[in-house]
Formats: sequence, C-alpha cells, structure tokens
Amino acid sequence: MKIKTKIKPAIIIILTILSKVFNDLTNKWLNLPDDLKFKNFYPDIIFFLIRYIKLAVIFIFLYYLYLKLRDKFIESSK
Repeated sequence: MKIKTKIKPAIIIILTILSKVFNDLTNKWLNLPDDLKFKNFYPDIIFFLIRYIKLAVIFIFLYYLYLKLRDKFIESSK
C-alpha cells in the first residue's frame, strides 16, 4: 500500500477535528457577553485543543490499526 493512501485519511481526520474546534470556539465566543470575551476565552482555547487533539490521535491510531489488520488478513488469505 502506498504511503499517500495512508496519509490522506489522517489529514482529513485532523482537518475535520480542527474545524470542529474552531466551530466550538466561535459558538462559545458569540455566546459570551462583551466584558467576558477576552477574560475567559484564551484558557478555553487550550482546553478545546487538548481535547480534540486527543480525539485525533485516537482516530488516527484506530485507522492505522485497521490498515495493519487489513493488510495481514489480505496476506494470510493469499
């Protein structure tokens, strides 16, 4: 299997999770009152990024585990 076919889904997963992060942050920003926007926003950026980076690592690990098991199954069935 080519490396490009393994990397593309990982990039798609990362971009999807990053778009979710920015969507959540934007919604949180719009719902805050004006005087609290800069006080409470920046610690939440770190919290959201850590949470979604953990999810990205888990999904990428599961995807590569799936690819390994699929390759082993294909080799054993030949």
